[in-house]
Order: sequence, then C-alpha cells, then structure tokens
Amino acid sequence: MTPSEQNLLMRQLLIRNSPLINKKLPTVTGAYGGTTRVKLNNTGLLTRLFAHIKLPYNASVAPTSIGNKSVFAAVPKVQLIDFDGSTRINTSAYLLQVINSMRQRGSAMLTANLQSLAGWTSVSAGESNDFREPAISLATGAQTLEFILEIPIAAHVERGDLRGMINAQFTSGDLQLAVDFASLLNGTTDDDFVFNGGTMTLGTPSIDVYQEYYLPQAIQGVLPLPQEDLATVYEIGVFSRTTDNLAAGQEKLLNFPVIREVNAVALDFINNKLLGAGAAANDLSQFVVYANGNNILYQASRTFQCHKQRYALAQDLPQGTYALDFSKGPISTAIFGNVQLAVVPQGTLTTPAVEVCFESIYAKGSTLSGAPV
Repeated sequence: MTPSEQNLLMRQLLIRNSPLINKKLPTVTGAYGGTTRVKLNNTGLLTRLFAHIKLPYNASVAPTSIGNKSVFAAVPKVQLIDFDGSTRINTSAYLLQVINSMRQRGSAMLTANLQSLAGWTSVSAGESNDFREPAISLATGAQTLEFILEIPIAAHVERGDLRGMINAQFTSGDLQLAVDFASLLNGTTDDDFVFNGGTMTLGTPSIDVYQEYYLPQAIQGVLPLPQEDLATVYEIGVFSRTTDNLAAGQEKLLNFPVIREVNAVALDFINNKLLGAGAAANDLSQFVVYANGNNILYQASRTFQCHKQRYALAQDLPQGTYALDFSKGPISTAIFGNVQLAVVPQGTLTTPAVEVCFESIYAKGSTLSGAPV
C-alpha cells in the first residue's frame, strides 16, 4: 500500500469512526484598534473554527448608510499560526468571506449591505431574530454589530477533504486565533468603515470561538491518523494591500505565492475610498494570469468575470470585489514557476488600492511565499 493509499484509508476510518466535535471556548473580550487573541484547546484534529463576533456601540447621531464591506470592515485582519509557525489564515474578514462564498458555492456575504438597509425592522412570521445575521441597524441608541466568521483549517470537511487538519493533541505549545478590530466603525464615504456618518461611542468587543475537531478513536489499538493530510497546509493568506503602479489602462502585477497549488484568488479594488468607486467605469476592467511573463493561464474581462461569479454564487459579489476560482484545476506554481495576476484599472482613479489574498495548499517544508508586490 502506497503512502497516499494509506492516507485515504486512515482518512475514511477517521471520518466513519470518530466524532466530529464542535465546542465553544470561553468568551474573550478585546478592544477597538487592537489585536485580540483566543487560545485554542490542545485537543483532537482541528478542522475548522467559527468566530462569533459582537461589537457594541452607542450611536448618538444615526449613521446615514452602510459601507459596501458591511460588518466585515470591522475586522481588517484575521490570523491563525500553526504550532510549527506555518501561517494558516492571514487575511481580512471581508476577503475571507469572499473565499468562503466560493468554497460553499453560496453567499457567505449574506447580501449584508442589501438586507441591512431595511434596518432589519420586519421579521416574517415564524422567523427568529437570531437568524438575522449579520445584524445591522441605522438607528440611534445602544446597538451591537453581530456576525460569525467561518475559519477553515481543513480544505473541505463537507466533501471529505481533510488536507490541512492540525493535530492539536500537544501537551505544550499554544495555538491562537488573532483578530484585529478596527479603531472606528464609522467614517465619511469610506468602505474601510462599517458605517458612513453618525456619531458613536464604542463599547468592548467580544469573541466566542467554536472549535471543530475530530477526536480519533482507536481501531484495534491503532489511531486513524491520515499523515499526509496532517503534513499539508491549507492556507488562506498572503494578504496584502498595495497602492503602487495603479494607473488607468496599465497592468498591475500581483505575484502568486510560490510552491503552492492555488485554488482561488480573492481581491477588491478601492478607488476614491469606495469599492470600485461605486461605478463600473472606474473599476477594474481586465484580469489575466500569466505564467513566466507570457503564457496566459486565465483571461477575463470585467463583464465575463462577473458572469462567472454570478454563475457560481447565483448572485453578484459587491461592487469592486472579485473571486477567481481555479478549484477545478488548481494553478501549481511549483510547475509553472513565476505566476502573476495582472489587473487593469480604468476610468478616473483617486488614491486607488488593491487588496488580495490567495487560497492555496502546500506540503509542509515547502519554501514559504513572499507577499505580492
């Protein structure tokens, strides 16, 4: 039996004979403008985390509208580092939700900025307020922003793909989830904030983390541990925000991470402080993936890219937000070498910026990637 065959056998034995446990950790409080760290339990084979985030505030003057990043603008960075120093998650909450949308082939965005404009004032018969998530209000008074982030560790538990699981059964060493909170919730016509306008006093944010893990059960005295899955890193990261070399009609090159199988790229384009400047005429116009400078692996106009996203999600992502999906044929930078994504802005540009992150898989011990430039 080859190592890969043995891994598949151990994986199936694990799935069939071991409980998949979901356990709530103690509530952790933080502070706006700071980093809050949640220590995970050293138990089992970790597959996924869920972070239930609550952000209290008191609005003495009501905000006028909700930014296009909605509640996710309140968390500019989410990070998870493995025991051995491998980066598992390093991106913004907004782009994490974009990746999760493509992973689930559904709207993890939850059309937050559309639903919440109604103020969540009406609830259908039989519908519980608990399911109005993310909950946003434009009213004055004491309010709480509340939403849940899914933080995948294994590649895809629902599909039985456990590559990237973390063996947390250690007696020493800490595994921590780090969440950065924005300094403010409201700004002035700026999608880096949850709200536009208003006057607010901020309270104390908190996080409830739910830890999902398999608890291996011995079979004839042997624990089913899929070693190849545990020696693989599933990563949503290499996050960057870049402002240089962005000019209308000119290609801006973003480097793929090296020695990776890249499943997806999530990015957003900010122009005049708004996603896509609020208009297609001032958004990105072209997307091209090059291998070694001249071989085209993927090419799409903005219209075609939006069509592919709508086909996958049955709805659009917010303006200026894009997800390039390569899950049916991952791009291996170990094979193709230097791989770059070129995006082309168009129209009138005012302090433009691109935020990007990559969903990828690699074997532990591979050369670590550099940040895109």
